[in-house]
Amino acid sequence: MAELTGLRVINAGVSGETTSQGLTRLAELLVRETPDLLILLEGGNDFLRNHDIAKTKTNLAQMIELAHAKSIPVVLIAVPQKSIFLSSAALYSELADTYNVMLLEEALTDLLKTRSMKSDTIHLNDAGYRALAETIYQGLEDAGAI
Repeated sequence: MAELTGLRVINAGVSGETTSQGLTRLAELLVRETPDLLILLEGGNDFLRNHDIAKTKTNLAQMIELAHAKSIPVVLIAVPQKSIFLSSAALYSELADTYNVMLLEEALTDLLKTRSMKSDTIHLNDAGYRALAETIYQGLEDAGAI
C-alpha cells in the first residue's frame, strides 16, 4: 500500500488474531497513532475457530466505532465465511450499511479462490497480498479517497 499510494502505512495486522484480540490492540494503537484511514480486515480466525458470529460482528462494530470516534474513515474488507463455497460473510455488508463505511466485499474472497494467489489453503502469498493492495488502492481511487 505504501508503494502504491506514496503514503506512510502502518501494518498493524497480526496473523492468527481473533477479533477480540484485534479490538484490544486497535484501542491501544489508536491511543498512540491517528491514521488518516483504517483498513479493517479481521474475522477470519473467528470463523476458523467457530467463534460466535454475533460476537465477531460486535467486535468489528466496536473497532469501526473506535475509528469513527477519532474521525478516521474505515475501509472494511469482507472475509469469507467457513463453508464449502467461498463467499463473504453477510455481517460485513450489514456493518458497512450500518456504519456507512466503504466495503470491499469480494476482494479477498476472489483472491482466495485463485490457487496461484495463496501460500496455503487459507492465506495469501506475496502475489495475493500485492493483488489485494492493488484492489484496495483502486477502490480508494474510485471513491475519490486518494
